[in-house]
Amino acid sequence: MSTSFCIRIRIISLPTELKLDVALHRKFNRLKIRFCAILRNIFKLINGLIALQEGTITEIQNYHCYENKGYSYGKDKYVGCHPHQHPVSLIKAIEVSCNTYFCNIYNKFFNSFTSNIEAYNKWNKHLTSFGIGNYLNNDLVSGSPGMLPKSSYFEKLYK
Repeated sequence: MSTSFCIRIRIISLPTELKLDVALHRKFNRLKIRFCAILRNIFKLINGLIALQEGTITEIQNYHCYENKGYSYGKDKYVGCHPHQHPVSLIKAIEVSCNTYFCNIYNKFFNSFTSNIEAYNKWNKHLTSFGIGNYLNNDLVSGSPGMLPKSSYFEKLYK
């Protein structure tokens, strides 16, 4: 099974009462981009913790970037990675944010179950325990809970 997920963060416009000059607006846009990159990296960490908790990986298990192209998920299809030393174990993968490592552990986690539905439900339960899919009640001006669908959503969608 080849699965990919993309987390999209929507930051709602600032209230019109706030008059931002062009320079401040540009800084805010750069901050949004950095914020989204941080969230993607947090998601990698959560998947690493899930794989450790479930015994799918160990701290010292290594993965290579396939011919320096990244993670191969089909004929001539790759999730790109960036140049770094390899193989990498969990600690080094976190340090360099290695896409290949985290794709491999995600795939290994799902393949460790007898069905994709069982794997997804277990993965969803772990994500929910970290607050993914819920409004986090932080101090940002606005926010949304995001969407972390149950497996039944996909069963209906792909029926």
